[in-house]
Amino acid sequence: MNKITLILTLALGIGVGLLIARFTTPPAVVMPTVTEAPKVAAKPNRPPSVFDNRPAKPIETAPDASTEAEATKAALEERFKNYREEGRKMIQDMVKNGDREKMGQAFRSAFQNEEFRQVFQRSRELENQWNSASNDDKPAIMDELQSLRTKGVALFKTELDKLDTTPAPTNTPAAPGAPAAPAPAPTVIM
Repeated sequence: MNKITLILTLALGIGVGLLIARFTTPPAVVMPTVTEAPKVAAKPNRPPSVFDNRPAKPIETAPDASTEAEATKAALEERFKNYREEGRKMIQDMVKNGDREKMGQAFRSAFQNEEFRQVFQRSRELENQWNSASNDDKPAIMDELQSLRTKGVALFKTELDKLDTTPAPTNTPAAPGAPAAPAPAPTVIM
């Protein structure tokens, strides 16, 4: 055997030995130490003074301005997170029985309206600006998003009402003396 093979075999043997030793030895148990509780010195007996009449807990002061700002920021972030879901629920509540086909028809006809497309596009732009906006700009963005949603829902509602008023096509028999409708083409099955 040459020297390199001997060194590699020796290193492999030591590695396997350490691995076996690690799994066969029990883990070291750390014994908890007992600490003595600090001894409290008894209060000396002294006559009561004016300072002993202080309230037990400190008087609460007005919340810090930074705490109010953080609470406002958190509320605004929560409002933004719920913005889309609230809009979705508003639309679903408008459509009777959650009819997805009717909702799809209403959205298709609404997107044919240029004003609805502009409202939709602007709201997406504002949503994309949200993360990069400063904390001072976010309330204005949220207010604009709310007004755009109100406008968009109103436009959707008008399209939905148009669908409700448009009668569904029905197959009514032709009047007597009128030419009959052509028969459907035969289906060839091969």
